[in-house]
Amino acid sequence: MAIGKPAVGISSDLSAITNPAYSADTRVGCHVNMENKTFYNRFRCAIIVPLKESWNSIDTLKSINAQRAIVGIDPHWDIKGRISNLLMLSSNFFGFDIPSTNSPLHQEIGPVIPETFPSLTPVLESFLADNPRTIYFALGTNVVLSPQNVITILNSFLKLIDQNVIDGVIWLL
Repeated sequence: MAIGKPAVGISSDLSAITNPAYSADTRVGCHVNMENKTFYNRFRCAIIVPLKESWNSIDTLKSINAQRAIVGIDPHWDIKGRISNLLMLSSNFFGFDIPSTNSPLHQEIGPVIPETFPSLTPVLESFLADNPRTIYFALGTNVVLSPQNVITILNSFLKLIDQNVIDGVIWLL
């Protein structure tokens, strides 16, 4: 039995759902241009990574299907199948998010920003009062840095602090 009711999905990141097979996924080392990559890297990105993602989703799908069975909904094993005909709204930020081709039913509506923000914690408020030249550093949710890049960034921050250019850094992880 299907629900038979209209539904709208909401997500902060539709890339895992809507990205076509040819699209890059730099989180797992697969780039748009694989022209100069080894056969192994091409095979890994075209075959192994998608199979691994499918394998890793089995437990989640089993859990979801168990919940579906409780309310009398038929099981479904294709994680992308039902959403292909579902209106999906995505909170994104044009110009910052990686562009991708989407279904006409997948609409980017971002950024969705609240009208008010919670107050700072006393510890953070005190830190910012004592360190007015603080950098807020955030790379986003889909960025994976190599250990060497993390070391380079941290050394750059330390150098700026030592040179008295900045007072501190808040790094959103």
